Amino acid sequence: MGLREAYDKHLSETVAGLEVLRIARANDPEFPGSVGKRGAAFRYRVGDLEKWARNRPRATKSADKNLPGPAAPTVHELVNLMLRRPGPVSGAPPHSPWSQEAGASKPWAIAAALTS
Repeated sequence: MGLREAYDKHLSETVAGLEVLRIARANDPEFPGSVGKRGAAFRYRVGDLEKWARNRPRATKSADKNLPGPAAPTVHELVNLMLRRPGPVSGAPPHSPWSQEAGASKPWAIAAALTS
């Protein structure tokens, strides 16, 4: 049975969409292999697809909340990043620490802009 038919008849309750099956076929090493071909479509055993759908890991929204986010850079790290900047950025907003009016080529102006 092809992926579209298997999704429509057997997997629509357990898999989010046909596109999920197509992406998994290309990227998931656990995705079942095809048992044949009919025209351009690969054929699969329904039981193998159902078993894969039952056993595949799924991300949950609550799992994302437990992951630590990126640490905010310290003022010293920001100053060090800015000091490596070659000079004023053309087209920067007039009151930006990188604009020519703010004296972006002067390291003390950058540090003052960060700490104010």
